[in-house]
Amino acid sequence: MSAFGEPACVFAAGAICGESPVWDAEACVLWWVDIHAQQVHRLSWPEARDEAWPAPGRPSCLVLTPGGGVVVAVERGLFTFDPRDGRFTLLASCDEEPPAHRFNDGRCDRQGRFWIGTLPEALDAPSGGMLRYEAGSRRLHRVFGGLIVPNGLAFSPDGATMYHADSRARTVWRRPLDSAGIPGPARVFATFGDGQGRPDGAAVDAEGGYWIAHVTGGRVSRFAPDGRLDLTIALPVSRPTMCAFGGPDLDVLFITSGTEHLDATQRAAEPLAGGIFACRPGPRGLLEPRLA
Repeated sequence: MSAFGEPACVFAAGAICGESPVWDAEACVLWWVDIHAQQVHRLSWPEARDEAWPAPGRPSCLVLTPGGGVVVAVERGLFTFDPRDGRFTLLASCDEEPPAHRFNDGRCDRQGRFWIGTLPEALDAPSGGMLRYEAGSRRLHRVFGGLIVPNGLAFSPDGATMYHADSRARTVWRRPLDSAGIPGPARVFATFGDGQGRPDGAAVDAEGGYWIAHVTGGRVSRFAPDGRLDLTIALPVSRPTMCAFGGPDLDVLFITSGTEHLDATQRAAEPLAGGIFACRPGPRGLLEPRLA
């Protein structure tokens, strides 16, 4: 791993669709998932030693819990996962979502509320939505809809702004978020033009910068809080999927990637596709909130 602008592959995972990197500062590990391989992974740092467990379906994202475990979104259910015995236990289901919809991007806001998007499997209509897990009732509540592939979910350092994207619409929006977790009207924050790829997973740094992976665009970009494109980091792979800050000083930017949809020629040209990359871009990150 080197300095700004020169990400290195720290684990050649060869993931089909590596996603949801989440740094656990207490254990000094990076959690992540491979959606289509149906696996949950834990990467120790700085040794870069990886462990993997089979999930009961396609895991799309995960959040940390106070007890040292994680809650994983798998297909249409939220599961607690204990790495000590590899057991997944159903916590809640999105029974009220339309059929043939599954979970996609998700994370906790600054207050520890779990937000998670759903997408239609056919990717043919804006019938997906943004859900919030209600811990008291152990139920999932749809807060807003109108999305095809929800992605780019992140929250400002003070928790007063929610960012979210739709990969198919090539757009990132921002919304005010009040203390009760009620989002306000959406305003366009950034758009992705031809040749830039599509907005995928995101993170926010301690200065309020919004970092997002350009899937099929081979880069990660940082946008200032006012929506101005601040910097771009090129990658040696075309399908970066999500980024997250981690490391003991929260100064390492981890980036997952995938091999999905790459043909044999593209795979040969991208031998590191599906790997986990890291660099030190300058700004530091924030501790990832745990599920309240």
